[in-house]
Amino acid sequence: MSAMYSKFHQAYENRHEYARAYPGRGVLGYMCTYAPEEVAYAAGLLPVRIVGAHEPESVTAPHIFNMFCAYCRDILAQGLTGKYDYLKGVVHVNCCEKIRNAYDSWLRHVPDTHGYYMFMPQYIWHKGAVAAFRQEVDGFRRSLEQDWGVSVGDSEMDRAIEVYNENRGLMRQVYKMMQEDHPRILGEELMAMGLSNQVMDKVDHSRLIREFLVQVEGRSGESAVRTMVIGQTDDLGLAQLLDSMGARVVVDENCFGLRYFWDQVESGGDPLTAIATRYVERAPCPVKDAQEPRRRTTFVTDLAKQYGVALAIIIYPKFCDPHGYDSPVLTEALQGMGVEVLELEQDFTIPLGQFRTRIEATLEMLQLEVS
Repeated sequence: MSAMYSKFHQAYENRHEYARAYPGRGVLGYMCTYAPEEVAYAAGLLPVRIVGAHEPESVTAPHIFNMFCAYCRDILAQGLTGKYDYLKGVVHVNCCEKIRNAYDSWLRHVPDTHGYYMFMPQYIWHKGAVAAFRQEVDGFRRSLEQDWGVSVGDSEMDRAIEVYNENRGLMRQVYKMMQEDHPRILGEELMAMGLSNQVMDKVDHSRLIREFLVQVEGRSGESAVRTMVIGQTDDLGLAQLLDSMGARVVVDENCFGLRYFWDQVESGGDPLTAIATRYVERAPCPVKDAQEPRRRTTFVTDLAKQYGVALAIIIYPKFCDPHGYDSPVLTEALQGMGVEVLELEQDFTIPLGQFRTRIEATLEMLQLEVS
């Protein structure tokens, strides 16, 4: 395992310690990647993704339904048990209604929490969607100024956009390397890089990426089943499992991976409009892609072609309605282009080793087809 990988891994595993030591004005948590982080960063705050612990919990039942996905219950449990007691506030943009319930419950039951809720149109193709979300982004900016006594002007926003765009460009450079016939980067390294990206200051994360790129220059690649991970998972165990079985995650369309950083903010002009445009027009999640024409299906199949994918693993939390609704559409499209598809429903409290047999059987079938 590479030393730089361990730095990405350590940053993610030690995310609470990193956030508590942050030298800025404080830390804001967010539950969905539609939250416009650049605004919080411009205010001197560190935006961090609220993620679960992947451990059994017994504190959320009085607050949200047990039929809600394990991800919602897991992140709420982290708030209720004080794991995120350092947060100055929690940001949420309307997406999945079950996550919205976790957010509402967090505000009611976690003491001294500042809540920042933004509406984003579900029908993102509407000609007024960007203008509507710009108003929400501006309201978020003004709320931060009022709550924390800061000034968030165009110059601060432009600087934040520059920092975030630089990091996004570096991440795309790493993903470009995964198009090589024999990738030099492990799937586990790729996923650890994406996860740590959501809990670190982008300046620190970009520095680690540059060091990593220098390190991998001298590596030789190896042959593996080219695999794409689709859906929603923040479990490093999946990429670790695949690496150990001769499969390599070369690309993903994951809420915790590529979908988070892929699209940049256009610099120049009004920063509020530029930020709103980026988040409305970015690669959509299933919640925002329920109407025709479906952008996400085309986005996924284009990535599968560009990266020469042989196997696609669609993985999402058990009882996740948006991803469950989307899965048959994606499966049909991917199978139609000759990609093998394996669908996995994950309980966040159970180790991913439970899927080993199913993954092995799928890989064996692929090898037989090739031979």
